[in-house]
Amino acid sequence: MTKNKPKWWTVYWIIIIVITIIIGVTLPFFEHIPLERATLYLCLALVAESIAYYGRVKPSVSLNSVMYILIGVPIGFILWLSLWNISLNVFGRWINEDFVLVFGSLAICFLIGGIIGDFIGRLRNYKGPEQYSP
Repeated sequence: MTKNKPKWWTVYWIIIIVITIIIGVTLPFFEHIPLERATLYLCLALVAESIAYYGRVKPSVSLNSVMYILIGVPIGFILWLSLWNISLNVFGRWINEDFVLVFGSLAICFLIGGIIGDFIGRLRNYKGPEQYSP
């Protein structure tokens, strides 16, 4: 069910964009971060905000499906950290030197997390948060 946008809706998104740009421009000066890295962070933040805005204004089942899968990825990362910690305690530190095993297990846990996120989305019929109509 969609509702009409509240009056603060447009101002809210404009404030988010302006604050992000201000932080992105001042970050290299106050934190001594290289300009290239600050620019990259600023671009990534603006892309993430654009996706969030699009997801709130023009929702769709396919976008919500992708969002649920992406929500599941941190679950997979936590699963990987837990399993890797157990593996290090059981097998010792030599297992940490096999990069194929490390990244292979990470990829498998990300996949499992994505499947868990998709399962949660199916249980909710891929419904996102309450939407506002444009």
